[in-house]
Amino acid sequence: MKTPIQCPDTIPLFPLNVVLFPKGLLELRIFEIRYLDMIKDCLKKQKEFGVVLIKAGSEKTINLDIEEIGTLAKIVSFDQGPDGLLHITVQGTEPFQVNSYSLESNGLTVGRTQPHLTQNEKILDSHSKPVSLLKKILMNNRKPVTLTPPILGEASWVAYRLAEFLEPTNQEKLAILAESNAQLKLDKVEKLIKHRNSDY
Repeated sequence: MKTPIQCPDTIPLFPLNVVLFPKGLLELRIFEIRYLDMIKDCLKKQKEFGVVLIKAGSEKTINLDIEEIGTLAKIVSFDQGPDGLLHITVQGTEPFQVNSYSLESNGLTVGRTQPHLTQNEKILDSHSKPVSLLKKILMNNRKPVTLTPPILGEASWVAYRLAEFLEPTNQEKLAILAESNAQLKLDKVEKLIKHRNSDY
């Protein structure tokens, strides 16, 4: 079983219409006061926040419903964009489970969480179908998909990267993230590949 980074009991949450995978990159424009304060605090204290998928509501809504599984996000770069807004890039670190959540006085959602562990991490053969496909995709992709070295032998890492390129629905992405068994996680991705390409 993979040893996770310790997930804090209580973390600030950023509900979005997107699913962030561990080691994946996400660019965000920050303009709401509650999130500007959150980012400032995270930078000052060198801590992470949680990205969670919105179940009901919109990103601009204060009272919204969120999914139970999310990913911790580490800020890796920030600057002021040409639009005058704060632009940040975050990298996903570890999945977590939201046990409960509430609203702060400034409208920020705060969650009480626990790590969502990935079990039965499988070591993949370098010539296996998913690894070979991902190698081809990475060779033809100019934009970096992660800031860390490739882990082509790890089933969950391969599953996450393939899912990013497949661009499935948010619910399909969430199902992949929420699956705690690494092999079953990869199976879900391969099923999506076969649905799109019967020759796989």
